[in-house]
Amino acid sequence: MSKDMIKELYYGKIVPSNSMLYKTKEYVEACDEFYKLNNLLKSSLDNKQTEIFDNIIETKDTMTDELIFGAFKEGFKIGMVLTSAGLKPNSEQDEA
Repeated sequence: MSKDMIKELYYGKIVPSNSMLYKTKEYVEACDEFYKLNNLLKSSLDNKQTEIFDNIIETKDTMTDELIFGAFKEGFKIGMVLTSAGLKPNSEQDEA
């Protein structure tokens, strides 16, 4: 990683979550189904029920964000351990 990349990360110019490639066929199909079902359900709810449903979706989104962030952190840690192991002299790697 170059010093420029570290600086860009520090100043928020690199946002790993914005560069994720998740638009698989399965993802797109699931999104389409979600919005179809969401609209179908909301059309049968009154205002209070719609508010409760929206809160359920928002809470689930928060849970998912936390789960993904935790997985990102663990992946980052694994990457750093692998990098560290790769930088050790061969004699140290052979002993492990």
